[in-house]
Amino acid sequence: MPEQQAAVWLEEVGKPVRLGSRHIPSPKDSQVLIRVTSVMLLPHDAYSRGFGLFVGEKLPWVLGINIAGQVVQAGTLVQSVKVGDHVFGLGDLTGPIPDQGGLQEFCLLNENAITTVPEGFTDDEVATLPVNAVTSFIALFTGFGFNFPAPWTTKGRALGLGSESIVILAAGSNAGKLAVQFAKMAGIGLIICVAGLNNTAELEHYGATHVIDRHLSQEEIVSRIHGITGKDNATRVYDCYSFKYDLALDILPSTIPSTLVTLHTILGAEADKVKTRRPLVKAAIVPCSNQNLAPYVEDFWKHLVVGLQKGTLRPTAFQVIEGLDVDQINTALDLYASAKPQKQVVVHPSNGSQ
Repeated sequence: MPEQQAAVWLEEVGKPVRLGSRHIPSPKDSQVLIRVTSVMLLPHDAYSRGFGLFVGEKLPWVLGINIAGQVVQAGTLVQSVKVGDHVFGLGDLTGPIPDQGGLQEFCLLNENAITTVPEGFTDDEVATLPVNAVTSFIALFTGFGFNFPAPWTTKGRALGLGSESIVILAAGSNAGKLAVQFAKMAGIGLIICVAGLNNTAELEHYGATHVIDRHLSQEEIVSRIHGITGKDNATRVYDCYSFKYDLALDILPSTIPSTLVTLHTILGAEADKVKTRRPLVKAAIVPCSNQNLAPYVEDFWKHLVVGLQKGTLRPTAFQVIEGLDVDQINTALDLYASAKPQKQVVVHPSNGSQ
């Protein structure tokens, strides 16, 4: 095992990432060291590069937390996987150094945030899942969000949710698509998606009961949703994209307790808007980290594999960058930052990066 490896660094907020080198870390007791075969870039990686989201105080940093690879070393307490296994999971952004970033040839992952790649799936396919699956699971099935019972639990199996509804804004995003699939698994009766109509067939395949064109006027979108649910019954909105929440607030009732779950912290004028326009709304940001899956951490990763094997959860479409090609990586991050439609991007750090 060499001591140094190639890595793509974010060295300065607002500047392109750069190719360099760093040491290869050693796993602690409950960690594994993997040779990174696939890492999926995400919009929040573009936000990290653009304005320091999550990492601005810890630069230089290695981006990428949707990770798959082959175990090359295991800590002394690791029991669920062994050297040679292909695993996928979620890197941890909370540490002071980027040992769990995926845009490098080798990285660490915590044992409780990984699972083995199931037969019939590639590392690329499963690398599309972790952060979006964790985020949407927390949004639907924990107290941070709607707090539905997890579908595999006794309560989840016994509690009929056919009369419940959920509205998913930006449902064509990866987080949105996984939310649709989780809602279908839970048996939620009305799964209403606002998305580009080019996503209709895919979303309906995943379980959407209605797809509403996001290009319609806000008034028309709200009218169509209320026509499906009734004006006072659209009480759960999951917004997978916005920084402004006028549409979500118009959908939610003004006189009934309801829940708005977002991927971004609601601050300043937007927070004031929620309080004044919808004082009974519980507005919650999804804390998309593995520890916030509690009490489902272990079961989540097990049932993620079960869902893949049964076909109730599906990887999303992607394109591939071979090697740590910083020009292509920066171009992909530029497209995420501009919010222009594109297939998600999977990078192969261990191919062609020497």
